[in-house]
Amino acid sequence: MMYPVSVIDGLVHQRGGLRLKLDLLLKRSNANGEKCPVGSAVTTSAGSEPLQEDYDSITHTTPPFYKYYEGGDPCVALRSCYQNALCLAFENRSTLRVACPLLGAGCRGFPLEEAVK
Repeated sequence: MMYPVSVIDGLVHQRGGLRLKLDLLLKRSNANGEKCPVGSAVTTSAGSEPLQEDYDSITHTTPPFYKYYEGGDPCVALRSCYQNALCLAFENRSTLRVACPLLGAGCRGFPLEEAVK
């Protein structure tokens, strides 16, 4: 069983604290009320102080579950995660660095070979 602090997303949320949680609650709903559709991305503040020391903002995306994705090819959806997140991250021309984990390869079940592509 994976615990929230066993995955990058959980660690970011833990360090971002309540401010990050509130930022996400305000930004994650689309017109249908869906929180963060697979392949989409949103940018928030870095949250609380521990993350603010190193990051100005955080871009969040939702990768599909490899085996259970019902929206077509999960690899295409994962590619959309990277495209949308990186477009948002570099939308602000002052961005100097981006930290990006290997999306989908943890609890979302992507085989490493597929996730790396």
